[in-house]
Amino acid sequence: MTLSNQIAKHFGQELGNVNIQRYNDGNFNLHLKNLLEDPEYL
Repeated sequence: MTLSNQIAKHFGQELGNVNIQRYNDGNFNLHLKNLLEDPEYL
């Protein structure tokens, strides 16, 4: 399991309804950046 997979799993557990695949498509850093800048991103 890669670090991004672990983080995505954590996000999924924390938010419940997050589509983990969204964080596992090669753009994880971009998603994380968007999430940090805009809490409504999800």
